[in-house]
Amino acid sequence: MGAKKPLTLSENDKEIVDFLHHIDGAGQTRVLIAGECYLVTVFKERVTDAGREFLLKGGRET
Repeated sequence: MGAKKPLTLSENDKEIVDFLHHIDGAGQTRVLIAGECYLVTVFKERVTDAGREFLLKGGRET
């Protein structure tokens, strides 16, 4: 389930932004942190803010 509210990154988050761009180019990667392996997948969102608002309201009224 995706996040309901986007996390906004700033220029101070350069390492995170670079990491996401790197993964976006590869599609996915495995990240090893303290012996735990995570599969990280990144893809660009294709729903516009207006489309998201429309869907959250339940779509068209019938």
